[in-house]
Amino acid sequence: MILSNRFGTMGPTDVLIDAKTFTLKVTGKVGRPLSLSIEEILKRPPLTEAVLLICPGFFAYNGQWQGSP
Repeated sequence: MILSNRFGTMGPTDVLIDAKTFTLKVTGKVGRPLSLSIEEILKRPPLTEAVLLICPGFFAYNGQWQGSP
C-alpha cells in the first residue's frame, strides 16, 4: 500500500507499508489505549472533512480528507 503525495508537500512523502503486519497503536495519555490493524481501521465508519493545508510562504491547499475518526 502506498500513501501518495497529493497535497504539494515538500520532501519524500510516499510511505510503503506492509498491510499484513501494520498496526496503529494509540497510547500515552488517552482514555482507552488501542491497537488496530489496517483491516480493523477500514471497517470503522469513515469521516470526510474539508481541510485547509498551509505551508507558510510556499502553498495553501483546500483538500478533502477522508479517514477514520
